[in-house]
Amino acid sequence: MTALTRELQDPAAELDDKVETLRRVGVFASLGESGLRRLASRCSEQRLPKDFQVFRRGDVSDAVYILCEGNVAVIRDQPGRPVQLLARLGAGEIFGELGVLHDVERGASVKTTKPCRLLRIASTSFLRLLEEHTEISVRLESLAARRHCSNSAKALDLTRQLLDELS
Repeated sequence: MTALTRELQDPAAELDDKVETLRRVGVFASLGESGLRRLASRCSEQRLPKDFQVFRRGDVSDAVYILCEGNVAVIRDQPGRPVQLLARLGAGEIFGELGVLHDVERGASVKTTKPCRLLRIASTSFLRLLEEHTEISVRLESLAARRHCSNSAKALDLTRQLLDELS
């Protein structure tokens, strides 16, 4: 993936900024200040332009992302089928965790809809965090279940629309 990685002049300010972003992500609520700082030190920051493909369906799940600024669209784009918008995500939201958590390929594609600033956590660092803080796994599974229900409902709506068009 080619992206612009942010070069900051003040590493302490950069770390503080990452900590503040991570603090706003619900799944990391149980991490104290030292845990947030450890996690922040494992993150790389990226700035991406509008319409940038963060990852594609079928890619290796090598990282988890947290949106600091901007918006992304999560889409299902299967050959021979209409593109399906699964979600729009904004600042403070996490994505890409499902593939890393379950060690599977990306199940959807993610594309920026505005210029974005995001944090990238490599899968090895993220999995180490989950080993150290099992309560985060529980929160992620809950988030995954909610997203799965939402995606299933959207797929059902799309199927109904297609059937209505055919009748």
